[in-house]
Order: sequence, then structure tokens, then C-alpha cells
Amino acid sequence: MKNLLFIFIALSLICCKQDNAVLEAGVNKLSASDNIATSNNIIATVTPHLDTYIDLENASISNVTVPGVKNGTLYDNGREFSLHKTGDGILPSIEGRYSLGSRGLMATIAANSAGQTSRSELGVKNILLNAERCIGFDVYFDGSFMQGPFRYDFSNWCIFTQFWQDPNGAPPITLEIMPDTIPGPWNKAPVLGYKLTVRNDVLTSTPTPATRASSIRYIGTMARKRWHRFAMKIYAAPAGGAYLELYQNGVLKKRVTGLIGYTPNTTVHDYLYWKVGLYQTGSVSWPLQHAWFDEIKYGRTLGDVDYDRIQ
Repeated sequence: MKNLLFIFIALSLICCKQDNAVLEAGVNKLSASDNIATSNNIIATVTPHLDTYIDLENASISNVTVPGVKNGTLYDNGREFSLHKTGDGILPSIEGRYSLGSRGLMATIAANSAGQTSRSELGVKNILLNAERCIGFDVYFDGSFMQGPFRYDFSNWCIFTQFWQDPNGAPPITLEIMPDTIPGPWNKAPVLGYKLTVRNDVLTSTPTPATRASSIRYIGTMARKRWHRFAMKIYAAPAGGAYLELYQNGVLKKRVTGLIGYTPNTTVHDYLYWKVGLYQTGSVSWPLQHAWFDEIKYGRTLGDVDYDRIQ
């Protein structure tokens, strides 16, 4: 009996050490799951709900293409993220412009001709419908970034973050650069306008001039040549009860309620795919465009994603 008791105690100590090692690794590496199950079936919390963190400090990029899936891969904090480019878009790259640390991510679209829709984007995370989640990221636009020309039909768009759901239609949630507010030459004003758009089954994923206008839920501004922190609390629900809160540099800018997202079917997904980067319409000609991103986070609470960190 004494031998059996000794074996039992020894095994228990080994299990405890293994559990502690797992928990420690989870804290250090920001595990994909919010919780880790120990060998005793006890659920232990690892970091307060932060699921995904991209800071670029020790990141690397592979440009190996998987046709129809991705054009490259970003490796950061033990995770893999898809990189996308179309048209005149260039694969996002790690650069020395950053908000924290020493490295950030640059999205680039080369000068292009009308008719060529282009993107340079990082795919971050799938967000399920009917579940509250929070996201946050820093973005920087330099003095040469162009807003795009005025269009009465709202067909000129330049997205810098989107939540994609219908492969054949407009994303249900975007943040976009506002074009010039008056007809005439493109400008490089010190302040850029941006808009929050939210769509649903009523507005449909097939834009018209009327639904483009109706989808605009908020118009704000951001100064060039400085970093801005954007965050959102999202509960996307096509059938109702949805809500979205938009924060900029710690300030609540807009709360949207009602219907958000599309009803899933054979082509429309039951999740939103969050991306950051540049995605531009092909209805106008664009010059060379850059935007920089850093401190990209996805979690369960606004605190997880540093919504109130003022740049």
C-alpha cells in the first residue's frame, strides 16, 4: 500500500508540473484558445480572453501562394495569417513604421488604371455570427495618401478594414476612406474623412446608389501623419438583436443596433472574416497608395483589445 501511495503522489506531482508548464506556455504565447483544460478537467483562464495578437516584432512573411486561398502567409506569435493581393495590390510587408515596438505592417497598392479593383490585405480572424467579440488595430496614413474623387453614386470606395461574409457581394461591415466631399481635383488635406458602413439582408450585399448611402452609419475624421487606434465591439446577428460599437482613440464614436450581417446560405458564410489593409474600387484611377497597421488584436472584451489606448 505504501508503494502504491508513493506512486500516486509522484504521478500527481508530475501532472501538476505538466499543467503549470502548459499554463505558462499559454500565457507567454497567447494561445489560440481563451482557456486551457488541465489534466484534472479544471478550466484555467489564460490571459484575459485575448485570442489573437499581431505586433510584428518577431514576425516573418512567406510569399508562397495557395491558389484561391492566399497569396502569402504572415507568421507572428506562433500563429499563421493569410495575406491577400489582387489587381495592382502588392503583398503586405513588414516595415519600420510602427505605433509600438519597432515594426509595423505596410499595405501597398500600385498606381493603377480605372477598371482594376485591387487589394493588399491581411486576413486576421473568422468571427461567428450571434457572438460578441472585440477587435482593435492601429492605422497610419501619410501625407501622400489620396482620398479619391467625388462621386454622386458613392461608387468610389477605399476600405481599410472589412468584415467579409458574401464572396460575391459587399462586406456587411467596413471602415472606408471618404472621397472628396465636393467635385473637383483630389486633395491631400491634413485631415482624412472616414465612414463606417453596416449592411444586412434589407440593404443586401449588392450595392446600389441608394443602399450605399443607407449603409453609411457614421462619418468621422482622422489626422494624417499620426497613428489612430480603432476598436469595435461586434455582435453580428442577421435576424435581429445585433449591435456594434465603434471607438477611435478611446472615444465611443457610434453605436449601431438592429440587423447586422447576412443570413447564411450555400454561398454566404455563417461567419465574418476580418481583414485589415487596403481594398480599392476599380471605378477610378488611383496613384500609389500606402497604409500602415500595427497592434492588431482580437478578444472577448474591449479591454482585451486596448480600445482606450490613445495614440
